[in-house]
Amino acid sequence: MTMLEKLTLEKGTVGTCLQDLSAATLPKEFAQHPSAQWLLALQRSPSRSGLNLHDTTSLHFDEPKIALAGMICREAMARLHPRAQFYFAALTHIGRMYAVSEFALSRINLLEAERNFKPSAEGLGERLKSSKLANADPAALLKRACAAAREAQRDQNRIAKQWFGFWTQEVDPLREATHLIEVAWSGIQDNLKSESFELPYALLRAILVLSSAMSRSSLLRREMELSGIRFKNGLEEGDIHGPLGNSLALLFLAAFAKQRHPEFWYYEWHHFWREMVAHEYERPIIERLRKKYEGEDPFAAYGAGGKVADTHLLAVIQENILWGNRSSPWLDIWERALPSTPFGHDWVAAADFGTDQDMAWADHADASIKRAMIHRRPSPGQPWERFIQQCFDDECVTVIGRKVGDWNRSREPADHRHSTSDVLAFFVRVVQSLNLRGYQLQPPDAETIQALLSAGSGSAS
Repeated sequence: MTMLEKLTLEKGTVGTCLQDLSAATLPKEFAQHPSAQWLLALQRSPSRSGLNLHDTTSLHFDEPKIALAGMICREAMARLHPRAQFYFAALTHIGRMYAVSEFALSRINLLEAERNFKPSAEGLGERLKSSKLANADPAALLKRACAAAREAQRDQNRIAKQWFGFWTQEVDPLREATHLIEVAWSGIQDNLKSESFELPYALLRAILVLSSAMSRSSLLRREMELSGIRFKNGLEEGDIHGPLGNSLALLFLAAFAKQRHPEFWYYEWHHFWREMVAHEYERPIIERLRKKYEGEDPFAAYGAGGKVADTHLLAVIQENILWGNRSSPWLDIWERALPSTPFGHDWVAAADFGTDQDMAWADHADASIKRAMIHRRPSPGQPWERFIQQCFDDECVTVIGRKVGDWNRSREPADHRHSTSDVLAFFVRVVQSLNLRGYQLQPPDAETIQALLSAGSGSAS
């Protein structure tokens, strides 16, 4: 379907067509994200938000608990829509930033191609003959201009990716909570005629999850506004800090006060208030980190295959671990961006340990070492090189060795098996690749590999 056809669909309004146009121009990486698809459906038709409370003709709202539950669910969704408008506007803006920077980078690369650069430099030289730069080298000027433009566009690209990480971190909980509310609400109609009917416990949990998600301040909006971007709707300051998370949650708990199993909702209420306390505790810490980083990503240099794990990375990780071992937005986005390691999967043992895959395996090993640093610390007096070696041995060598041992035992006698020498040679190549990047690792010895292949993980794959 062409763009013109999308804009001229029957029964379409101007607003709907503009929203469709905005959605159609989103980069593929953004548009395919589940939260983006949910939000686009919500903007196009609020009744498709994952919760339809309008068709309640068959529900007996003379039952006080049902009436209260319906009122609170409607209010929760009413509070959600202004935030959804902000997140839709933010998504389209971030998508344009990313798309424009990607297009500009491709054009710069095209300009620097040999077949284009020389005639472009000659044309620039002709234009400069009558200017103060007549004696300047047009090729050198063009190279400097391309370098400056590339740096600016890369910076825009990096910011767009970071903002999209903040966006997903804030929208994902809203999408998940509305889905929980939909599932729980549908159970009311199914079980209403039961003599032992009680409000579904899942509905309480869903409301509290949504309340907790909506009680958080938006780091995304803060970052975007500090960059000069202004929004006309959604996420007003008074809407951020808890009318939904306090009054509605309290009212909803009142509906559960006479349930037969109050311990369930008490546990959820206790967890909810812990979340609220954590949000209040985290807010000044996140603000302090935001001012310290000044829009930069503290983990940008430490992606998989990037700068090796060092003491500076450990210090940055430590300052981004909040109360209750919760991750800051920067740490959470960095951890999710690290490639998911295949070391814990059964199929890793069946992989071809050929030399053409060494670079990919080294990237996975690098990511495993860095991910392990989130939850591990060097022992007092332990040398740094020994700590990194231990992370590599535990997260890579041990896991792969045991998986290979399990896989070998699952094979028929006539089938191929990975030998100790095969696995040892594989680790030697991976370690060599990692050391070329700046690590100081040692490969495992043959006895260690043999012991791992013999022990396995305790069960055949």
